[in-house]
Amino acid sequence: AAAELACGHPARAAARLADADDAPAAAVRAWLALHRGDLATAQGDAARVIAVHRPVDGRSWWLLMAAAALGAAGVWEGRAAEVVDRLGVTARDADELGYRDVAVRALDARTAGLLLAGDATAALASAARAVALHEPDPTRCVAPVVAMACLAGAASGGISAPVPLLPHAEAFAALLHAQSTSPGDARDRGKARARARAALTGVRPGPVLAGLFEERWPCGVPELRPAVLSDRERAVLRALAGPLTLREIAAELHVSHNTVKTHVRSVFRKLGAHDRADAVSRGALPGR
Repeated sequence: AAAELACGHPARAAARLADADDAPAAAVRAWLALHRGDLATAQGDAARVIAVHRPVDGRSWWLLMAAAALGAAGVWEGRAAEVVDRLGVTARDADELGYRDVAVRALDARTAGLLLAGDATAALASAARAVALHEPDPTRCVAPVVAMACLAGAASGGISAPVPLLPHAEAFAALLHAQSTSPGDARDRGKARARARAALTGVRPGPVLAGLFEERWPCGVPELRPAVLSDRERAVLRALAGPLTLREIAAELHVSHNTVKTHVRSVFRKLGAHDRADAVSRGALPGR
């Protein structure tokens, strides 16, 4: 059933689960509920799986699938700040174990959560990983529509995917485009919002999307374009990847120690980094 779901056949997956009542079946049912836009059922099924089996089966594929479903539902229910870290751990574990579809689903939900939390830099990194995992075999993974919209800055033509899309993610991607559209381009903005509403036809949008339809972004409109570093800042960032101290970097670049410290502060601010290793990691994103 999980393979049928990953390959884009939710109806077949549901049929295979007709008589199943175990934990793996409940985990798949949680994602089937998300594909229908039923957040409450998804959360209930996923939470029951995790509550019963977490102590024993921490890295079973179906437990990771349940964790990803619970996190994705949490994002759309307005708990992004609570679930983004757990979604990151779930994606890492699923990737390590070869459960690519689960990893992509977790990363796409995490990208949305990070954008809603106002951390566009981390969202770009999460989005890049989701797309990189999806691209080798797109017929066997759900399309990471939020990640695609995040990296493009706009999903202007909608996204065509062989695997049926998740309505909340599809609507969020369209609203993301609407928010990123030039204020003067009312027609394009209106078309994007219409796509978002169409994606949620017959579906409860949840508090996050309901607020976004009224243009109430929790942390303001996210800035998806990464800050561009100057040539000198890029040189300092490259040096930070090595073992040199700031004084040694200053000597290598033939500038003062204070100048290097100023550049480092600027790099940290532009990249949203907290320390040296974080800056090097974030600076590896395209466009930096």
